[in-house]
Amino acid sequence: MSTRAINMLRAAELERVRALVEARGLGLLFLKGMAFVDTLYPDPGERPMCDADLLVRPDERAAVARLLVEQGYRRPGGAVARERPVTCATDYELGLRSPPPLAMSVELHSGFCQPQRYQVDLAGVWRRAVRLRAAGREIPTLAAEDQLLYLALHLSKHGFMADGRVDEDIRRAIAQWRPDWRVVVERARQWRIRTGLYVALLRARSAGAEVPATVLDELRPGLARRLLMDRIVDRRDGYRSRQQRWSRGWQAVTVLLSVEHPANLARFVASYGALRARDWYAARRQRSAVEGRR
Repeated sequence: MSTRAINMLRAAELERVRALVEARGLGLLFLKGMAFVDTLYPDPGERPMCDADLLVRPDERAAVARLLVEQGYRRPGGAVARERPVTCATDYELGLRSPPPLAMSVELHSGFCQPQRYQVDLAGVWRRAVRLRAAGREIPTLAAEDQLLYLALHLSKHGFMADGRVDEDIRRAIAQWRPDWRVVVERARQWRIRTGLYVALLRARSAGAEVPATVLDELRPGLARRLLMDRIVDRRDGYRSRQQRWSRGWQAVTVLLSVEHPANLARFVASYGALRARDWYAARRQRSAVEGRR
């Protein structure tokens, strides 16, 4: 099936989900691809995607998940659920899969990333949310300035290892939604994501985005951090090809470099280490229980 046909089916299903969720008095915002199909990409076939990302309020995530389960959605199993049971139960994203024949992967996000990494003002994100209308559907999503910060954060979260979709998303968001650059820079400072935004905008500029030089000057990180990032990250293609065989290690280094405040970095490392330790212990107990029943 073509990308265009798949995206049209996904858009129709998510329009149905949005209506059901809002009828229950719950909130939902479209993130990334499904926010851009029919808006930044008038032709749905132009924007391929792997899954659908939805932002929900932390205290409403369980209720939205129950509603989707009522509609036939299911939690996928597999190795990740077995090896990281605590993470799957407590992390900021919850994966579900729609019933056949569409079998669409949906991730319910209660935040943009682990809360220790950055100082994201989620309450403000919800206050500033906008509703777009395109191709006969309602698209609740982020304000233009928050869109740029979220896309930069998404790149940072994955160590800037990404294909060109995010670069093109940023280019189109700048061209069509005309964000207020003063607000973008100030909010990046408040969220402590200037480094990630700097790299994301450099990548997008390589793809043709119009980014004012003064904005890059204000976001530019210190010399030591900038030199390290320049050695690891290619502005167009993510990791440099010669470093692919060490991709996990370089991803970890790049992630740590993008967390620019020492307090955030210390909290993130401590919480992530504790979470993985709990995963290991819970997975070990589960394996022991299975072996005991044999």
